[in-house]
Amino acid sequence: IERAKIIYEYVQNKTRYINVVIGIGGWQPMEADEVDRLGYGDCKALTFYTKSLMDVAEVPSIYTIVFAGDQKENIKKDIVSLQGNHVFLCLPQKKDTIWLECTSQKVPFGYKNSFTDDRDVLAITPDGGKIVHTSYYKDEENIQRTVATYSLLENAEIQGSASIKSYGTQYMHHLSSFDGLQPKDLDKKMKNYLSFINNLSFSKIEVKNNKEKKRYEENIKFAAENYAIINQDASLIFKPNILNRNSYIPNRERNRQMPFKIMRGYKDMDEYTIIIPKNYQLSIVPKAINIENRFGKYSVTIEKLSDHSLKYTRQLIINRGNYSKELYEKYRRFRKRIKKLDNLKLLLTK
Repeated sequence: IERAKIIYEYVQNKTRYINVVIGIGGWQPMEADEVDRLGYGDCKALTFYTKSLMDVAEVPSIYTIVFAGDQKENIKKDIVSLQGNHVFLCLPQKKDTIWLECTSQKVPFGYKNSFTDDRDVLAITPDGGKIVHTSYYKDEENIQRTVATYSLLENAEIQGSASIKSYGTQYMHHLSSFDGLQPKDLDKKMKNYLSFINNLSFSKIEVKNNKEKKRYEENIKFAAENYAIINQDASLIFKPNILNRNSYIPNRERNRQMPFKIMRGYKDMDEYTIIIPKNYQLSIVPKAINIENRFGKYSVTIEKLSDHSLKYTRQLIINRGNYSKELYEKYRRFRKRIKKLDNLKLLLTK
């Protein structure tokens, strides 16, 4: 495996993707020595080049055809025809087959890309074509973990810092959103990502594609004026969930005819330490909220750490799966309640 990883990272550092159309239907790859000389190729060329290097290093690998895309589509077993729109590389293993996306210079070795995960593909083996199924990340592996500390000032401003670490499919979401941007564009993108916070500014934004640990890391320092509402009696109303408010609600359908599918599940974990003004106190500590059903889990707790600090803890788990049309409205109500609870407000009084 170590040899395969070295080869994969060598290809990532040496080559770049350019679409090349050769042969019938554009399915013929460039020669490996041409890719080596030019330093570029399309999915076919880069996969064939990577396989050629694997062959030299005596690492077994299989050129594989797939219908790639976020919407999962299987290679049809019962139809003999030209199928697929992409190729990638398979490294057969006893326990868990490794899949390599050879067109990306950024994804880690062995990352299970949502572009090609959980679907039937055509592996071109020495014994002929074989239909195999690609692996995928389980719901509990698609993690986004946010840890933050922020202060709410008496003038309604907030100031704080946060660390966000993302794994699995959430890794790819953050990688594609933030990686490689210039500082000005990164600032704009992060503000758009947290668009529910008005008057937001950043004094620090650091992002890192941690390929070794297969995670994306963001560290930010932020501030926002007029975050809280100041009442006439000088009390403050604010939303403790500053960085991860889920706004998704499925469309209302009064007469749904078809079942529905949650294609990929995920898990969000958020923990915020909140420093409140010294002459203020939390008027009421809300009861812990716990919701669990077939679609997932949601929990929120607010603890009083001291006279001037609170702890906000949130967890959201969404379960992948196929669901009957009769459950659609229940799922919609579940997501609607999540959105409402993510906008929970607290009252601080003098």
